[in-house]
Amino acid sequence: MAVVAVLAAVMVATLTPETKAPAADRMDWPGVALLVVSVGALLTALNEAGKLADANWLLVAVLIVVGAVAFALFWRTEDRSTHPLVATRHLKQRSTWATLLTTLLTMTGVFAVMNGLIPALAQDGNAGLGMGAEQSAWWTLTPYALAGLAMGPSPAGSPPPSGTAASCGWG
Repeated sequence: MAVVAVLAAVMVATLTPETKAPAADRMDWPGVALLVVSVGALLTALNEAGKLADANWLLVAVLIVVGAVAFALFWRTEDRSTHPLVATRHLKQRSTWATLLTTLLTMTGVFAVMNGLIPALAQDGNAGLGMGAEQSAWWTLTPYALAGLAMGPSPAGSPPPSGTAASCGWG
């Protein structure tokens, strides 16, 4: 595995042509931080609420409030930013939320099936195949890895501001 990694790094350094994005926009780090706090607080609240009888409901309420306040601050920050992470005019459109929610629900279902249901069935000795954890992971994760290997180069048409060779080298 290490030999392949070294070979790949050498090939990227020597064979990859350098390309750069035409204009480098600044990153909206305050917006990123607020969005991370908002989503992180809400996800942690949902995780805690999933414990039902053992849940700390005061913590759930506090996390929901923190998530809502962080999102309100994110919205205000994006309204005032010259280089917003997401323009609020897009967040006000119904079509934006339809796309985001469709993606969220689809990926939730995919992850639940591929990371929960299929491995559980594969490892079940009675209803499934009785595989071990490593064998189950091999048969369920390898197709994803191969698809990622095949599809990974497709975003090459939009190079990052630092250049393709630099970002591949860092990776």
